[in-house]
Amino acid sequence: MKKFIVSTVILLALGVCAFAQPRSAGLRFGFTSTEFQYQHFFGYTSFLEVDLGVDRVGDDGFKASATYNWEFAHPSWSFGAWTWYMGPGATIGYVCAKTKMDPTPGFMIGGSLQLGCECEFDFPIAISADVRPQFGYQFREGTFYDAGLLGLIPTLSVKYKF
Repeated sequence: MKKFIVSTVILLALGVCAFAQPRSAGLRFGFTSTEFQYQHFFGYTSFLEVDLGVDRVGDDGFKASATYNWEFAHPSWSFGAWTWYMGPGATIGYVCAKTKMDPTPGFMIGGSLQLGCECEFDFPIAISADVRPQFGYQFREGTFYDAGLLGLIPTLSVKYKF
């Protein structure tokens, strides 16, 4: 019985340690959208970022994005812990990208590329700036989602690290 209890405790401890990866949650403010952001780190050099938000290019719409990022540089600047990251992702949503040529809203699906820089402080807050252009297909008469190119305008994120 003691062996069973000890082995169960060890397995539970290993399971908790395996899932005890750093995480962060916050808000991402940009020209095209305002999003809730969640990041889950895998080891020390990669993380999954999930964003849910409101699309503000035309009328209101919504988008969900997931991006898998790799950290590729850790410069030692004067304050904070700095990190450069980049990675591919996918986006889905209902967008209302009203342009002069195409005023109708519709569902979209597409891919994205993200490039950013993050500064983590001694307290559990981090800020980051990134660009994330999105390329996709909008399901209304088969049009290209052209408003995703506005993702080349930098966005600012404020996150709580836990």
